[in-house]
Amino acid sequence: MNITILNGNPDSHNQEFDRYLDLYRVKMHNTEHYVRTFMLRDMKIQDLRLLDSTNSIDNQQYTDDIRYILNSLNETDLLIIASPLEQGFLSVLTKMILDRLTKVLQPSQYEAVPWVSGKNGIAKLPLMGMIMQKEADTSEQDLLINKLSGERIAANIHTVLDFCITTDTGVSDAVCKTFQSIDYNSYIEKTYTDLIAGSTYSG
Repeated sequence: MNITILNGNPDSHNQEFDRYLDLYRVKMHNTEHYVRTFMLRDMKIQDLRLLDSTNSIDNQQYTDDIRYILNSLNETDLLIIASPLEQGFLSVLTKMILDRLTKVLQPSQYEAVPWVSGKNGIAKLPLMGMIMQKEADTSEQDLLINKLSGERIAANIHTVLDFCITTDTGVSDAVCKTFQSIDYNSYIEKTYTDLIAGSTYSG
């Protein structure tokens, strides 16, 4: 299984969050799965909100580091959105990249993306997972709001938010959640294949 993590931690001093993701990556590698991490704070990502009508996002994409993320998606089975919470919500950095992904990947985006490895768009979209780091005053309602927001983003680009956990969850349990995603992904692909082959219904 190929996993891509988008680490939206904006604070290099928040080493606890980064260590959690590093340990997750090591454990997954030890089970012969590949994990790629993008540290968003080290990347050049254009904020859609800062663009005016005369400066099209299409003209910015050629120098924007989001192309590296998009290039990885054809080989990604599970895309994990990872972020500490800031005032109850995902970090601004994380929301910015989600805005960009939605802009490019939503089904209403008909134009080919010529700089994605020379391919005409993404062949398939991976399942999504979410890992959040709570604040001292984070409530269950805060977590639910972020989960619902993630589900909506996933639905907008025609994929599924398969799990949503916090760093209070042990890394081993996070790995178990990932294995459940593997099983779920296999179930979806088998069901889709059966439907296409016409073997699900005898009529």
